[in-house]
Amino acid sequence: MQRTDGDLYGLVNVAGGADPSTWMPSTRVTRDDWRTLFTRNLETAFFMSQAVSRELRRLSLKGSIVSISSISGMNTAPFHIAYGTAKAAVAAMTRTMAVELALDNIRVNAVAPGVTETAAFAHLCRRRSRP
Repeated sequence: MQRTDGDLYGLVNVAGGADPSTWMPSTRVTRDDWRTLFTRNLETAFFMSQAVSRELRRLSLKGSIVSISSISGMNTAPFHIAYGTAKAAVAAMTRTMAVELALDNIRVNAVAPGVTETAAFAHLCRRRSRP
């Protein structure tokens, strides 16, 4: 474990995402695709949240954990089944941890942004507009 100087206030889980190569019909998603997206989007957020909350509790500190979910986890996500399901699980994880950690003065929240114009989004738009 690496030690750093400074005070611990909480965590923002921003890791995750879905490469354009994973955008496909649910009938084509492989077990490896599924596991990769769950590792990136759910497991990383969970285990980082667990480690930070454990340290906040050990030090009797108030704190906040914020995870980035996605609108894909709140609504139907065609061609994003693994990503959308992982992000829905982030929301469920957040609700559970919020209840469990509230008495320790640790707030746990998630933010679910919508579509963001990125290079990956532009790639998807080009791919869908082809005849």
